[in-house]
Amino acid sequence: MIAIVIFLVFVVVFIGALKLLGTYAMNTVSIVVNGLSMEQIVDIGTKRSESALRRLRGRAKVYQATDGSGSVYWNAKCGGGSVTFMVTPLVDGSFDVSAAATSMKLVKKYGGFDLTSDYGRTHFWLYALLWKFGIPHNPRALLFCRWRGLHAIKRAGTPVPSTPVSA
Repeated sequence: MIAIVIFLVFVVVFIGALKLLGTYAMNTVSIVVNGLSMEQIVDIGTKRSESALRRLRGRAKVYQATDGSGSVYWNAKCGGGSVTFMVTPLVDGSFDVSAAATSMKLVKKYGGFDLTSDYGRTHFWLYALLWKFGIPHNPRALLFCRWRGLHAIKRAGTPVPSTPVSA
């Protein structure tokens, strides 16, 4: 009985951690960079936001934003879905670079389930539960893709420190 409770606690913690990481990946993270042109930021970002194997098929396409602000964006694909990077020019000549996961692959099982065994039924119900709750397939890949792109841009340029707002 204790073993079953311990097992269920581990399963709940595992599912909660995946959901939490997926929520973190969907949050927008932005940095303000100075000392680089928009073309340099886009070049560095499209190069570093995807893996070398994906870049063999070509870099991510860069799109012009339709809001009239002069922003550009690209979608970097990774094992967990895609991360959208957006570069927005600011009035002081610096650029705001933001990134967030915009699409996530949900957990899915390839092939069929063997419902005649306990293992197959457990797999079926676990994957059905994860799919129902919207647990992402690989949220760590989304977080790493976002970190890799923003970190490369931050290292190449001069990050502008944020000033605390006093109330």
